[in-house]
Amino acid sequence: MARSCPRDATTAAGTASALPADRVGSRSGPVQVRAVQTRERILQAAIEVIRTDGAANLTLDRVAMAAGVSKGGFLYHFGSKDALMAGLLDETLAVLDDELDIREASFRAADPAARGTFALAYLDYVREPYKAADDTSASILAAAALDDELLANTRETFERWQERLMRNDRLAESTGLLARIVGDGLWLIDLFGLAPPTKAERHEVLDLVSAMISDHDGSEVGSAP
Repeated sequence: MARSCPRDATTAAGTASALPADRVGSRSGPVQVRAVQTRERILQAAIEVIRTDGAANLTLDRVAMAAGVSKGGFLYHFGSKDALMAGLLDETLAVLDDELDIREASFRAADPAARGTFALAYLDYVREPYKAADDTSASILAAAALDDELLANTRETFERWQERLMRNDRLAESTGLLARIVGDGLWLIDLFGLAPPTKAERHEVLDLVSAMISDHDGSEVGSAP
């Protein structure tokens, strides 16, 4: 997507001031929407390239072609491969964060007084194997393979989730940590195919830990692990 050269500041200001406020908004709105849509299309194309060709073969040209944008259009949104991977990580983790919030809200709606609703949501997310080995997993692996520093935001996200599990979920810290270990453990098992348990075994473990959380009486809240 070619970008025009910036106009003279005086001319730009004069044009903007000559237009009614609603006209300015209406002109910029569709452009912003298209920009967001193009950015999302590029991110989705990157995921498809990773799935099809592997992270090692991820190139800007392949992603641009898969997204149906020019190289210039791609660089307008992501100036480098690192920028693309950082954006991909941020996007997929934001989606996962929202999904965890939705699942927690569902548990809270079922029982407003319940403790450990985020822990239950965390476990519920990995109840089915396909949930763990989705776009987020592919994105994290791709970013880690390129540059470990790109995982800084990912680490911050997991630290925030751990804080919610161990400090803000009204559970004993050890119970919150157990939920995280089980959830993350199943996620990694699925991701790398490390002797995955059967569906029945998986559900039995998740039901066992979920029951511990649901039956928690709060007597250990705030205690050390």
